[in-house]
Amino acid sequence: MKKYSAVQQQIIKNVQKLNHLDRRNWQVDSPYYESVQKSIYGCLHFISDEFGSAFCYDGKKGYIMTCAHCVIENEDEDKDDSINVASVDQSIQISEPPQKKRGRPKKIQEPQQHAKPKQTFHLIFANGEDVECKVVKYNKKLDIAVLQIIQRGTDISQKIYPQIEIFQEGQLKKFEELICIGQPAYHDMESTKSQKTNYPPFYISKGYFEGYTLDPIYGVQEKELGPLKHSCWTYWGHSGSPIINLQGKVIGIHNSWNENNGMRHGVSIHAIREFQKLYPHLFSSQNENKQDQQM
Repeated sequence: MKKYSAVQQQIIKNVQKLNHLDRRNWQVDSPYYESVQKSIYGCLHFISDEFGSAFCYDGKKGYIMTCAHCVIENEDEDKDDSINVASVDQSIQISEPPQKKRGRPKKIQEPQQHAKPKQTFHLIFANGEDVECKVVKYNKKLDIAVLQIIQRGTDISQKIYPQIEIFQEGQLKKFEELICIGQPAYHDMESTKSQKTNYPPFYISKGYFEGYTLDPIYGVQEKELGPLKHSCWTYWGHSGSPIINLQGKVIGIHNSWNENNGMRHGVSIHAIREFQKLYPHLFSSQNENKQDQQM
């Protein structure tokens, strides 16, 4: 595993010392408690100064889902394709683009010429286990990316990570109760002074399903707002956070907010299902489980 900076080491320590088994740390009561219990261990945070959130949906294959804008920060082409590390010409010197804050109000900034996406990321589970992941597929229009764990511990054959099930069938009801588990930045992004926020890792917020935009799959592209509308509290760094119903299933992914009215937005379950149709091989385990349940 890589050598972490002092800030990154502190993030890991903060997660590892937090006792998620202690119900008092969750600050939720029934029926939210049961939903948190089912899902929190499948949640992850990016180990970086910019932060970001994600969740594992396939613990056996190590597949992790987050927002595309959390991992594809700059690119010269809008392409929805696999990342091929070997295809990058290592002889070409590429200048590093300025680092951007994950969880920003606007999802995607103007691309810079010749900027290449980062290939690997380090994340940490709620149980304190840090992992190295590579980007295997992303779709910028849907704002979804899938990463896969490439460093999985000492015994890969036996390692199964905690996961959160994706809501596969049915529709959401207006004002349905939801939770969002994400990573608020440790530094106050709204203040002109340098100060900490003191938010704990894997912050749990409660809210409601507020409906969809006119396009329930792609949202409001010109304003960079996701199609799902929700009222769970979020902050800088929450992008990629799973939005979960009371059955402990993912119904969306937080990715943006409306600066005019404060409404939170996210990737919808319709967008996730569209992503599943485009790349079914990344969801083979879910399809197999579904078939087993129907037999």
